[in-house]
Amino acid sequence: MENGVVHLNKAALHIGNSVLTAQGTYALHGPVKLSVAAKQFPAKALTDVLGQNGFVVDAPIDFAADLSGTGDDLQADVSAQLGSGTANGIAFSGAYALFNIRNGMITVQQASGSRDPYKVSASGTIPVSALKGGQTSESMDLDVRLDNAGLDILTFLTPYVTEASGPIQGGIKVSGTLDAPRVNGDIAIKNGTIRFKDTQYLLADINADLAFKGNSAVLSGSGTMDKKGKKNPGRVSLDGQASWSGRSLDTYSLAADLSGLYLDCPYYEGPLTGYLRVEPGDGRPKVSGLMQVDNTTVDIPLALASSSDGPDLDLDFTLTLGDKVRLYNPALYDLMVSGSVTFKGNLNHPQPSGRFEATRGTVHYLDTNFRVTKAKADFSRYDSFLPYIDAEGFSRVGQYNVMLTLRGRADNMDLMLRSDPPLTKPQIVSLITLRNGDERPQSSLNAEDVDSLIGSGIRMTLNSLGITQSLERALSLDMLTVTNGSLDLNDRNTDMSRNYYNIEMGKYLFNDFMVTAAFGLNHGDDRFGVMYDLGRNFSVNAWTSDDNQFIGGVYKYSF
Repeated sequence: MENGVVHLNKAALHIGNSVLTAQGTYALHGPVKLSVAAKQFPAKALTDVLGQNGFVVDAPIDFAADLSGTGDDLQADVSAQLGSGTANGIAFSGAYALFNIRNGMITVQQASGSRDPYKVSASGTIPVSALKGGQTSESMDLDVRLDNAGLDILTFLTPYVTEASGPIQGGIKVSGTLDAPRVNGDIAIKNGTIRFKDTQYLLADINADLAFKGNSAVLSGSGTMDKKGKKNPGRVSLDGQASWSGRSLDTYSLAADLSGLYLDCPYYEGPLTGYLRVEPGDGRPKVSGLMQVDNTTVDIPLALASSSDGPDLDLDFTLTLGDKVRLYNPALYDLMVSGSVTFKGNLNHPQPSGRFEATRGTVHYLDTNFRVTKAKADFSRYDSFLPYIDAEGFSRVGQYNVMLTLRGRADNMDLMLRSDPPLTKPQIVSLITLRNGDERPQSSLNAEDVDSLIGSGIRMTLNSLGITQSLERALSLDMLTVTNGSLDLNDRNTDMSRNYYNIEMGKYLFNDFMVTAAFGLNHGDDRFGVMYDLGRNFSVNAWTSDDNQFIGGVYKYSF
């Protein structure tokens, strides 16, 4: 370095079979005459050196750049070519660019990017300040051609699209200045498909048109999403428009209409019917709409309980749960729900109203299903999307009815346990975890306790393997438990039957009438039966097995 001028007689960096070379002089505020070239050099290494870590390119690059002019007014002639590689983890076939920099303007002679069989190309002029987000009166004239482009470009732009296919046709011309841009042209999509992250079915038959008219744009499009082979699949249609002055958005609107659009993802499985609108609100965008949900299974994401702020949006949205809506989580609940809730206000300070009610179902607690007798979720708390829960349920364990009560906000509920005949809370917990039906103190473990613990272990193992959840979901069971002892009441007191373990299940066909089945896990006995509750303390039971039958009653009393 001499008098503020860097002299490079020859510099080379080798990484494996790749090389980066530079030769010439560079003055920060003086003349520049520098040549830089690379062959099969890792593009990722260059982006790391330049501090461009937001967009990771992993591909070999060949380029040659001749820099001239001065450090304050740099001129450059550049040609660059990327080989096959990935950009942010998405594969591409290659890219090429040939451009010059003169007097603060970039003149793109040729530029293209490809992912077989699709290709995007561009040419024209754009100010250097555009790369830094500047707003100046410098003019630009850039043509972008999409005749060989594809929808898979979406996988570059968002992690929520995992795959996409279909051609994008047309092109746009960007003109005007950086502080007053104009866009003209038309982009069309024909018969495209998109798979969104964690969804089972493709958004297919996508046909859309985006027309730019100087200072405005109009969007129209449609697509289908449903089970494969359905004759009349669920549909979505989109319509939108926007206009701008300079760099400011003047007007905008977006409307989405859904008709039986079938969504299958971890938290929702079923059709969606309704509409959504996005338009200007009180100084921020407003999302309004109505969504009707029928014949659907829903699970509520635990993330809804988080307090993190969302985007600043106004709200006027109504959600209605109609016929056959099942709220299901294998570890928490299985409920048939209905009702309607409206959310107003804004996303960070909602004003909800309305409620959902469970018509029937179960709540799962301590490995026990409690049949719901009352369950309401009231949405009337300002500043929260979470409802106030008021729910009651019961479960029969041995000769006891155990009652569960839940009250409070969904993320902070009070839980109460009661039993008939009465037991203390520790005794109730012991009863429903160990299936221990007597009232003696649990200060020591005898053989019956060990059998109960083994039964609890078997239940936990089946739960961890997902077997109990799959059975409960497939058969909509109201009871599923593991017991020990013979399935024949006449053999209950034999020593041999003490080592028998069974899985017992039941389903209410209507109020107070349950069909039951029991199967031996380590023996060959099976049993099928019915149980009818005639009152709080009396029920009629009947069952049959290969070797025996039984019909009788069970009366419970406390003293």
